[in-house]
Amino acid sequence: MKPILIPILFAVLSGCAHPVEPASSPSFNNISSYTAKIPGKYLILIDAEYLTGTIKPSDMNCAAHNYPLDLRSSFKQSTLQTLRNVFDELEEVTTAVDAKEMKKRNARGLVVVRGESFNSTLRVQPGYWTATLESRFSIVATVSVDKPKGRVFGSSFEGIHVDSADAGLFCSG
Repeated sequence: MKPILIPILFAVLSGCAHPVEPASSPSFNNISSYTAKIPGKYLILIDAEYLTGTIKPSDMNCAAHNYPLDLRSSFKQSTLQTLRNVFDELEEVTTAVDAKEMKKRNARGLVVVRGESFNSTLRVQPGYWTATLESRFSIVATVSVDKPKGRVFGSSFEGIHVDSADAGLFCSG
């Protein structure tokens, strides 16, 4: 009987990881200063290196569980799909380029989008038969646009979303 209890006890005490699968969510309704797409070819560098981590509940309910979150791929896809609606032509690059390289590639500029950080709080509201997970999520990104003669735009943005859902069996929701 004891050999069976040890693996069960280990499984219970070690907690469970429930990976979160984020979806790509581009914005197709962009408000712009232009009536048409920005003309010409632009290079784009999307850096999402810091958009991965683990979310843990902020209280004792479901405390043994954690929720790994990797936003890198969905952030890149969402950003590309959104900015393709703003710029006439985009060419993705993996490193920043200087003015000489922009001219060589016949590009009017370089757009750099960096996912700087994300933060999430997760609370569990217990119910009689089930519990509800309540989440507040924020993400910060910076955007800059450089032309061969210098920077023409630079800013940071924060997006916030609050939601709730059924916690599911053993906090797997």
